[in-house]
This record gives sequence, structure tokens and C-alpha cells, in this order.
Amino acid sequence: MGLKLLLAGCSKAEREHAEAAVRQALGDRAEGGAWTVSLVKVAGQWSVTVDGPSSGPRALTFVAPPGRLREALTEALDAAAPPPRALQARSAENRNACQCGKCGSAFLVSYEAVPGEGEESVPVACPHCWQVNHVLVAESAAEARDYRAEKA
Repeated sequence: MGLKLLLAGCSKAEREHAEAAVRQALGDRAEGGAWTVSLVKVAGQWSVTVDGPSSGPRALTFVAPPGRLREALTEALDAAAPPPRALQARSAENRNACQCGKCGSAFLVSYEAVPGEGEESVPVACPHCWQVNHVLVAESAAEARDYRAEKA
């Protein structure tokens, strides 16, 4: 458990400031499981990607203006708050096995769904060759774009 912080494109001073900003924004959330935060300094702004524990945000991506990393991260995390406990208790993580139409490699698509929920076709990049495939995921996962692909 804990925080894994990946930084690129910044000076040592910026790195220390960014790390402090991320730790402040996560606060007590960081104790609730494994977090990965990737920060890349591009054209004076931070490109941020956040992966939280199973109950947290997945592939949350946004751009933070200079000097507002902590505030932007806090706002993004608050907006991506998990659903109410009643819905969490009824939802379950699904892992669908898929095969890439181009390279033929197997991969898994993971998402959460409520039992009996309908499905919708979504574009998913093969984690082996990056070819875009279309797979079925729960409607709520499709709407929120809350699904991920990984090598099988």
C-alpha cells in the first residue's frame, strides 16, 4: 500500500514541490490502498494521471496549470469520488477476456458493473500493439469511461 509517484520533465526543485503537493492533495486517502500518480511537465503545465486503489479512481487524467497542482488534484479526486456505499455493495469487478483483431494477442478488460446492467460497445486499445478494438462493458463503465485493458 502507499503512494507510487512518477515524475518527468521537471527540475529537482519542481520535483520536491510536486511531491509535496500530491501528498497534501491525497491526504488520508493514501492510507486506503495503493495509489500511482504520474506527473509529466509539458509546456509549463503538469499532465497528471492518477490510479487509485480498487475503490478509487482509475486512469483519471487531467492537466494542472503551474502553481495549482495540489488544488487541481484535490478537485479532480473530489469529482471522481466513488459511488455511494449502497451501489458499491451491489457492484462487482468484471474481467472480460478479449483477443486483438490485429495481433491476435489475449488481453483483459476490467470494469465494475451492477448485476443485470446492460452493456455497451467501447473502443479499447490492445495493450500489446495499441490497435483499437471494440468490446462490451457495462453501460455505467462505458458512460464514465471507467474501464482498463491489461495484458493477459
